[in-house]
Amino acid sequence: MALNIVGSLHVPADLRDAEVVGDEIEGYVTGLLGLVNIDADPRSSLEHILLSNHIHHSWQAGKAIDLMTLVGQVATPPIRKLGVFELDQFFPESDRMGLTMKLNRLLASPSFAAWGAGAPLDMQSMMYTPDGKPRCAIITTAHLSDTERQFVTSLVLSKLVTWMRAQSGTTDLRAMPYMDEVAGYLLPTANPPTKKPIMLLMKQARAFGLGVVLSTQNPVDIDYKAISNADTWMIGRLQTDRDKALRLDGTSSAAGGVDINAVGDTISGLGKQEFMLRRAGQDQPEVFTTHWAMSYLRGPMTRDQIDTMMAPTKADGTPAPAAAPATASPTPATSPTSVDIPELSDDETAVIPDVADGRPVCYVDVAAPWLGDVGGDERGERFEAAVVACVALRYDETKADLIHDDEYEAVLFPLVEQIDASHIVQVDYDDRDLRVNPRTRSCSDSPTRKLRTRRSGPKWNATFGTSSPAPSTSNFRRTQG
Repeated sequence: MALNIVGSLHVPADLRDAEVVGDEIEGYVTGLLGLVNIDADPRSSLEHILLSNHIHHSWQAGKAIDLMTLVGQVATPPIRKLGVFELDQFFPESDRMGLTMKLNRLLASPSFAAWGAGAPLDMQSMMYTPDGKPRCAIITTAHLSDTERQFVTSLVLSKLVTWMRAQSGTTDLRAMPYMDEVAGYLLPTANPPTKKPIMLLMKQARAFGLGVVLSTQNPVDIDYKAISNADTWMIGRLQTDRDKALRLDGTSSAAGGVDINAVGDTISGLGKQEFMLRRAGQDQPEVFTTHWAMSYLRGPMTRDQIDTMMAPTKADGTPAPAAAPATASPTPATSPTSVDIPELSDDETAVIPDVADGRPVCYVDVAAPWLGDVGGDERGERFEAAVVACVALRYDETKADLIHDDEYEAVLFPLVEQIDASHIVQVDYDDRDLRVNPRTRSCSDSPTRKLRTRRSGPKWNATFGTSSPAPSTSNFRRTQG
């Protein structure tokens, strides 16, 4: 069955472990940028830093985010600063739009549509049934390109690490992740997105009840630091002296009491279907042979063969992995390129209503810090009208010889026929918070502005007053104290 890779940015159950959260985000973003041929360093790449901060911002707010939403907000993210610099200074909007176009071409690809369908990537439901019984989950990436394999594998491993960290320590075996042919995922001279989670699993998995099995026919392409954390080695015939020398170096690093010469002689003398076994706590290696078994050695299964093999399971109604946690946003049933246009209700219109002369219309920036306070939503699709007011106040007390100037900035929302001063929300805004249109950065200066706030829904709300009275003086006095 298909696996939903696109809709996998669910909010982790525990955000307190910043390292685990950061590693999961790093693996996802690195793999995603690799799909569009961007070799991104997590610490120096502008693209990586922007996407990582965007995901982290959403998770900290308790909001799940899917790939379509992430790409749609790259040009205008709900972030005002990155580090100490303003967003536009750190990563200009024209460059962000270029990144958006690259990622959108990926989403627009018909072959990528299947990545958003299928069972959610949830480790608990993949490894255990709803009643707690363990089961085997096989993920095949044979049909994917190298960059796609890196993305999928790094995402699966990151999810596994997050699940592992949520478990308590145990001496019993909970699960056993197995990777068939790890070459390319654990390079000694490079840092693919899969390397970090594999190294972490090799170092820490046993404490959480996970046993890790890695296999390869190219031992020279494996980082010896990871191999030295393995308690059990099974080494077959090595074709080159370089492979043998590398394994001997790793053996020496893992256990100083091992007789390297004896191990080298043992490996050199191995015959067909013979393996050298090295176990933790035993200095001397052992030799064993595989039990005879009939095997056609047909090689990887095709996708049609996998469908044929899974047909009886699907026909029996075997339940698929459980749905994702409730914090996750629903995965769209349509492809990423489809557009769902809902019907308009009686109080909605697809065109902007008329506005009174002299009242410029602005759009609230999704990064405005007060957007949520006035009822807006940075991900909303409906625009509703509000009033933004900036009033200059002067307190002039002649007897006390006191003159104090102040500004009162507020948003009135929602707009109704009878203005209620109690609905006024005091805010602190600047020109960065208001846009001439949803794609620009600032609005023309005006003491009173009509403001479009983002709300969840389809189109423009038609209820819009052409004039609005100023907030009452008594309300100013109450607000100022």
